[in-house]
Amino acid sequence: MSETKLRRDVVPLDDNDVDDQQKDDAVEEGVTITDEGGVDDLTLDQLDSAKLSWWHIRAVLVAGIGFFTDAYDLFVINMCVPMIKYVYFDNHLPAVDEGFMKGTAVFGTLVGQLLFGIIADHKGRSGVYGIELMLIIMGTIGATMAASPVRGMNIAAMISIWRLVVGIGIGGDYPLSATITSEFSTKGRRGTLMAAVFSMQGLGQLAGGLVSLMMLGIFKHSIQNDPYMLDYVWRFIMGLGVIPAVATLYFRLTMPESPRYQKEKATLEQQKDELNSSGHPSGPKKSGLREFLDHFGQWKHGKVLLGTSLSWFLLDISYYGLTLNQSTIISSIGFAQKFPGDPYSTMLSLAQGNTLVTLMGLLPGYYFSVALIDRWGRKPIQILGFVMLTILMALISAFYFQLKQNHLWLFVLLYSLALFFFNFGPNVTTFIIPGEVFPTRYRSTGHGISAAAGKAGAIIATYLFPEIVSVWPENGIQIIMGIFAFVMAAGLGVTFLVPETKGRSLEEISEDVNVIETDRSKREKPGKEKLLGPNEEV
Repeated sequence: MSETKLRRDVVPLDDNDVDDQQKDDAVEEGVTITDEGGVDDLTLDQLDSAKLSWWHIRAVLVAGIGFFTDAYDLFVINMCVPMIKYVYFDNHLPAVDEGFMKGTAVFGTLVGQLLFGIIADHKGRSGVYGIELMLIIMGTIGATMAASPVRGMNIAAMISIWRLVVGIGIGGDYPLSATITSEFSTKGRRGTLMAAVFSMQGLGQLAGGLVSLMMLGIFKHSIQNDPYMLDYVWRFIMGLGVIPAVATLYFRLTMPESPRYQKEKATLEQQKDELNSSGHPSGPKKSGLREFLDHFGQWKHGKVLLGTSLSWFLLDISYYGLTLNQSTIISSIGFAQKFPGDPYSTMLSLAQGNTLVTLMGLLPGYYFSVALIDRWGRKPIQILGFVMLTILMALISAFYFQLKQNHLWLFVLLYSLALFFFNFGPNVTTFIIPGEVFPTRYRSTGHGISAAAGKAGAIIATYLFPEIVSVWPENGIQIIMGIFAFVMAAGLGVTFLVPETKGRSLEEISEDVNVIETDRSKREKPGKEKLLGPNEEV
């Protein structure tokens, strides 16, 4: 794997030509990340003030395309399930089977977030980056080729098993991509870069709708002649998700190690050397479960983990409850029409409805967050999102039948605004904040725990939603929206447990004293530093 190097671009060669202040400014402002070597000699201040470079953009693209794939694979099930239901279940799919096909990927995501989060703090970020994509590729191919292999195990069961594998890979992407992007970013642009990575989910969801429309168009006449040709359509829609994953795999496998993780390892080695030299050869205590519990057992640290976990948990109850069941919602309000005896027109209308709602709400919300996250801050956007979601869902619940029967356009507007404030709100910020608030040695684990708490909420919503709709077919969605309004109000309350991170270094936010002290001692070594020329490297 290649390593990462930082270079000062334009700094005078002759010490006599510049005063001390100019030297300091050159050191602080002239750092650019390249791909040519190590970062051991760079201070945290230099990492935090590095110029935005092609390396940062490449890192965002490599991480972002992974999230594009994640969203495509996770949410394309919205279009595939109605087709599977028609072909294999005569349009009468049991709620438990539907819940498993949609929910096993979410359960796998929870497992992957915990597993990869812990491993990345012990083995390094780059050491496992790319394995998650391999799992996504394998699981997607398996689900695409699923069939009923034996009596008693139908196609829904086989798809559920393979989507569990997909989910584990998707889950691993969360702590790895968040941590790598956070640790490579400058403190002034960290929120923007992390939001840009996460916003690729919106494009993945949009791509799912567009690919569905394209495949339905290609197979139009075949479906009209034989509706069971939908069996080919859903397989193509699902299977095409491997293309961006395969395209990104090499770049993830060759991603250099995070500079902050390297510094954390260097700090532990220095502590070990100091203890050995002082006659205590046992070395420093390793970062294990006891040390983790001791750290987060302190309320000032524990409340942060509690805040990031609960806010994500409460958010995902509503977010996945709506987005994974979006086809059900837009069909129930008549936004996607059903054409009895014409499966092609029914599926086309469903794909159009899903795509239009994504364009109206989900995508704009992502890009508002990218533009404003480092100006407004994380907490103000999260608070705004939870407040607006509480109001919007309460309105939809209170006036559900009036909106559905007499003001369909207003229902669609309110629903699209809810999707907008998910993404210009807690869906983005709950991803960013856990990547910033924990010390380097626990950052990936903390993010994995927070994200896994979110997926626990998603699992509850995924299985609860179809059950409520099946028990109360007339007003089930009204009941669900009322529940979600209370859940969003609770999310607003727990937001106040987390700190604001805008414009602060990761070490300052997390009070990572060991790394700060080691870095400071390196910066304060005696001797005059030679300033480098434009082509010299640090």
